Amino acid sequence: WSSDVCSSDLTNTVTQASSGAGLGMGEDKRRSKGSVSTTLVASLVLAVTLTLGCLGTLYYLSSSQSAVQKFKDTSISQADQVSASLELPVWNLDEPQVDRVMRTWMKDPAVVAIVVKDASRSRAIARRSDGTPYFVFSYTPGDDLFNQNRSLHAQQVDAGSVDVYFTERYVHESNRLRLIALFLIVFAVDLALVVSLYWLLWRNVVRPL
Repeated sequence: WSSDVCSSDLTNTVTQASSGAGLGMGEDKRRSKGSVSTTLVASLVLAVTLTLGCLGTLYYLSSSQSAVQKFKDTSISQADQVSASLELPVWNLDEPQVDRVMRTWMKDPAVVAIVVKDASRSRAIARRSDGTPYFVFSYTPGDDLFNQNRSLHAQQVDAGSVDVYFTERYVHESNRLRLIALFLIVFAVDLALVVSLYWLLWRNVVRPL
C-alpha cells in the first residue's frame, strides 16, 4: 500500500511538473510571437510612413511652386487689366473715374496698393490694418510685395504709369493648410494601419496560442 501511495504521488508530481513546463513554454511562445508581431507592425508602419512622407513632400513642393507661379501669372494679367482701365481716365484727367477704377481693383484682397502717376502728381490707394482701402498721397511698399509696373498710353502718348502691389500671403496660407492636411492624412493612415495589423496578428497568430 505504501508503495502504491508513493507511486501515485510521484505520478502526480511528474504530471504537475509537465503541465507547469507546458504552460511555461506556451507563455514563452506567446511572448515570442507578441514580440515578433510588434516588430513586424513597427517595421511596416515605418516603411509606410517614410513612403507617404516622401510622396507627400514631393507633392507639397510641386503644388506650392505651382500655386506661387499661378499667383504671379494671375497678378501679371491683372496688372495689364488695371493699366488698360486707367489709360483713358488718366489721359482725360478724370480723377473721379480714376478713383472708382482704383477702388474696384482693390476688391481683390491680394491687391495691397495701387499707385497712379501722371505728369502733374501721384495718387495711391492702400489698405489699412483691417483691410479696408483708403487713399493716400504717397505709398512706401514692403519688400515682400510682388510689384507690377505698367506705362499708361493714350493716343500713342505717354500719360503716366501705374504700380500694382500684390501680396503672396494668401498663397502661403493655402500652402500651410495643404501641409497640415498632408500631415493629418499620413497620421490617419498610420493609425489605421497599426490598429488593423495588431488586430489581424492578435486574431490569427497570438490568440490561437
